[in-house]
Amino acid sequence: MTSREMQVEFERRITLMNPDFEIKEKLTSDTIFSFLNAYTERFVRMNYLQDDQLQDGTRALKKNADALKGLIVRTTLSQKLPDTANTDEVSDQFILPEDYFLYIRSNSYITSCYKGDVNSIPHEGTKTPDYLYVTPNKTVREDHVQNILSTFYNKTILRNPYVVLNAGQATDPSDNIYLNVIHDSYTTISKVDLVYYRKPRKFDVIGVDGINVLDHCELDDNVHMEIVEGAVEMFITEAKYRLNTKQD
Repeated sequence: MTSREMQVEFERRITLMNPDFEIKEKLTSDTIFSFLNAYTERFVRMNYLQDDQLQDGTRALKKNADALKGLIVRTTLSQKLPDTANTDEVSDQFILPEDYFLYIRSNSYITSCYKGDVNSIPHEGTKTPDYLYVTPNKTVREDHVQNILSTFYNKTILRNPYVVLNAGQATDPSDNIYLNVIHDSYTTISKVDLVYYRKPRKFDVIGVDGINVLDHCELDDNVHMEIVEGAVEMFITEAKYRLNTKQD
């Protein structure tokens, strides 16, 4: 469905509920697409969370994966930032991309670990790689980080780094969201291979440039009607007082 078709379907459903929305209380395009775009993000978030409850190989899981596949992005995070106020000495901070929306998975490029470092491992030929190996990262909640940190009294060995997301220091004037990679004191990480869901691009009938604003919802066509229905439900819930006023 194009943006215009989704707008028309939204208007049709609202008008069926209350005829005043056809002329007297007609909604503006800005209002309609505000709800359509807002529900698109909510749809992505809900399907992301539903994956934990769906069994592998089911049609429901395949539908979710198919609907969101166009939002999956892979990138390399190579800029580690010093965080002098962070007392977790065995963590590295990376800035997440501007279009970052939801975390899927990541790998760390390791240049040294408790077994040695990249310079101590013999390599064939004259070319030497800049990393020892690549390992998947695990995830951990912020309030569980203390259970895996190396301390003065306990030098733990983490066979996999752990990642946690946060906004950095309270005094940070930027709007950056950071990926913190927690590892043991023997490990050095050079960069992170990140796979994530990016934010869906906005769609509208006004201001379309094909880059920041599209003329269609970029999710698969098979979920466009679900997005219209969800946006209508969102409108009814958040603007319920308007409907109740007309009914009175």
